[in-house]
Amino acid sequence: MIYVLSGGGRELHFVNRVVEFKAGDAILIDKGEKYFWVAHCTVVMACSPAWRPEQHKIVK
Repeated sequence: MIYVLSGGGRELHFVNRVVEFKAGDAILIDKGEKYFWVAHCTVVMACSPAWRPEQHKIVK
């Protein structure tokens, strides 16, 4: 689950769809679903199992 604190008009990309989001939106991501976003935003993300910093990757 992602809750967007700030940032808007951005895109969250999944394998088969693109979701636009803005501050105040909540987005559910299924277990094992691959995703990335192209945005500078602030989010709160609840993860299970717990997220580890080594899972994060910035792609340029």
